[in-house]
Amino acid sequence: MIYFFVPSASRFGIDDYVADRGGPLADVLSVVPYEDLVRERTVPTGTCVLSALDQLTGPQRAAAVELCESLPPTARVLNHPGRTLLRYDLLRKLHVRGVNDFRAFRLSDKIDSLRFPVFLREENAHRGNVSELVTTRKELDAALVVAIIRGVPASELLVVEFSDTVSSNGVYRKYSAYVVGDAVIPRCINSCDYWMVKHSRIAYDDASIREEREYLESNPHESWLRDEFRQANVQYGRIDYSLRDGEPRIWEINTHPTIGGRRDNRKIRPPAQEEIYRKREPTRKMFFDRFMEAWRAVDSKSASGAVTPSKTANDAGSESGARERGRTLAEWSRAPLASPSARRVVKKLLMRPLVGLSPWIAPLVLTWMRRR
Repeated sequence: MIYFFVPSASRFGIDDYVADRGGPLADVLSVVPYEDLVRERTVPTGTCVLSALDQLTGPQRAAAVELCESLPPTARVLNHPGRTLLRYDLLRKLHVRGVNDFRAFRLSDKIDSLRFPVFLREENAHRGNVSELVTTRKELDAALVVAIIRGVPASELLVVEFSDTVSSNGVYRKYSAYVVGDAVIPRCINSCDYWMVKHSRIAYDDASIREEREYLESNPHESWLRDEFRQANVQYGRIDYSLRDGEPRIWEINTHPTIGGRRDNRKIRPPAQEEIYRKREPTRKMFFDRFMEAWRAVDSKSASGAVTPSKTANDAGSESGARERGRTLAEWSRAPLASPSARRVVKKLLMRPLVGLSPWIAPLVLTWMRRR
């Protein structure tokens, strides 16, 4: 039996997969919210997959570590929360090992040796870049203030040096591959003409669809990918990477990646997009067949049983543990301007003048922050 741990707010991804393409796994894959993990007196064992590690609070992460350490020898853990590298530590170690030619910095790090251009992104979120590329320290200070004004906590910001992986014909490619237990499975190649490759900019034609299919068929980087997953102590997740002069550059390893696979609620697309979707379906099916096979292999190595969490694990789900990120959900719902629409209006009214003044107020704000 496989127990897939995920935050309640993010479980729709694995639920959608099991509801459709992953349907045959419904009897062997049980989705368990982390909130249940820290509340229940007993937790079934077998293979425990701990996803979305970057979304856990400090107490929840500590409780998950203690739980994993207390499991019997017959239990199997994919993504031990005390050993798996998350984005910041991963990027730092990749640079030290010579895999990446760029570095990532927290605002608390010394950045005197920063190599421009750089951009801002969040340490734990998966929304891409927070800023455009900036080329001077003054522009960086302004971008930091704009990000903070827009609601990104300073403690969540990363300054990342830019590594240009554009091809000779002006195309950026992002390769993605999954690891599930012992299997490394290529997923897709996303291409566009903008340096931050995100879905809103991706374009497909017959050549890119053919290239993507060849990538899945040949799995050309399997050995290297397997070693990188091992170095990061990740047994379930997706790696996103590119090639620069034939050498890989790793952007991240996501322990709760989008799986996809739900076919009955697809949006109505224009005819051209629908044709692309149809052409990519054989490649998509190739991935999902391998993905299913990998989960079956994981289940074949699973055991069964139960374990009683320690008091620390139960405490992580208490009200004090829930407060680590600020207000409880109930308190927030009672607060003034609680509705998302009201907050958006207020934020826009405040942001417009402040963003315009950011080049002038940035030095003052950052000086104040550094003195705190």
